[in-house]
Amino acid sequence: MELIGRPQLISTFIYLLPALLLSFSFVACASHSNFLRRFDWVETAFRSLLLIGPREHLLHHAATIKGNYGNFTSVWDRAFGTYVAPIESGEIALGLDYDQDFLGAITAGRFKLPRALRSRCQVGRVCRLDENDSPVAE
Repeated sequence: MELIGRPQLISTFIYLLPALLLSFSFVACASHSNFLRRFDWVETAFRSLLLIGPREHLLHHAATIKGNYGNFTSVWDRAFGTYVAPIESGEIALGLDYDQDFLGAITAGRFKLPRALRSRCQVGRVCRLDENDSPVAE
């Protein structure tokens, strides 16, 4: 379908874009909120909208849990059997279970930040590393 010659469609998109961006921003902020994580009604409200609540999203950032891959919705995790309920998770370590930094993320692990910069950015706080900046083997 060609958009040129369809001014109504383009103007509708222009009016909807700010609302979509605001909605995604709200969900992203709310799902990362430590404050909202304490309220059961927040989880219920998010779940009724098929969105991930703050407790479920915390598991998305867990280092050792194999699941909860969805960022905004748990529909696909539930469909493919990778959903982990917040109650089942117990104690969790946040971060990555492998060695990764910003440069490694954008280069698929081929390049890493220099050791001094990795230390300054405290990569070890979010990745499980040994004393040689290597991932911890399990």
